[in-house]
Amino acid sequence: MTQEERINMLSNIAKGLSKIMGSDTEVAVHDLQEMKLSYVANGYVTGRKAGCPLDEGVGQSIEKLSDEDDHLVGFESHTGKGKKLRASHMLFRDENGDVAAMLCVNQDTSTIDGILQYLGNMVRVNLHEGEQENMLGEEDYIQKMTQDVIRRSAEAMNPVELTTKEGKMELIRRLRIQGVFDVKDAIPYVCKVISVSQATLYNYLRDLRNDDELEPIERLKVK
Repeated sequence: MTQEERINMLSNIAKGLSKIMGSDTEVAVHDLQEMKLSYVANGYVTGRKAGCPLDEGVGQSIEKLSDEDDHLVGFESHTGKGKKLRASHMLFRDENGDVAAMLCVNQDTSTIDGILQYLGNMVRVNLHEGEQENMLGEEDYIQKMTQDVIRRSAEAMNPVELTTKEGKMELIRRLRIQGVFDVKDAIPYVCKVISVSQATLYNYLRDLRNDDELEPIERLKVK
């Protein structure tokens, strides 16, 4: 299959998904060879149009953090104007196994959020308003995805294991192979999750660097 055929196929799928999901959902096809947005349905959700250039760093981060099926589903994102979205990404590879395209589904959850708030008020539930959401740039989005991967990786392990040095090092090994520590501010978050100091975490990482028998990344993906 050529890249053109792949993009055309995914664009047709995106068009169908947009009809199923409705007008509050943007479905986009990213050409990761040409690094451009090739097709977008309901682009008014994010304000994007076909032909927009892509940020290579975001695509690479999604590839690192995706699961064994090349999917990264249900992450909180924001538009440039601060509107909250539920973002999901699916990667597609070429015959050589390289990531060639990405299908993205961005759901505007504001209507659902409004309904939930209305129902809460109807039954006199005191909802926590929280602080006003700040607009997130691409760097903040990558950090948010990374924190979710760290949390899911920890939850996939036995909680008792994470009270031992061996268990903590196993989690760090998994995160290291997934490229988590390449993301800004990942180390303080990992320290918080496993209750160690940054000095201790750096010692663990140094020990792992001396271990030449790292397991294949396919076996360490978060389930």
